[in-house]
Amino acid sequence: MMLIQDVTEEDIKQVLFKMACEKSPGPDGYTMEFYKASWPVIG
Repeated sequence: MMLIQDVTEEDIKQVLFKMACEKSPGPDGYTMEFYKASWPVIG
């Protein structure tokens, strides 16, 4: 069952890169575009 498996870095990357870049920033003030551009550092 998939619900009991650990979340991998690849799982997070796949979800992150499917999200739209041009949306409003989240409560932290960062947009998805920032996270995608910063992935080599933070991923």
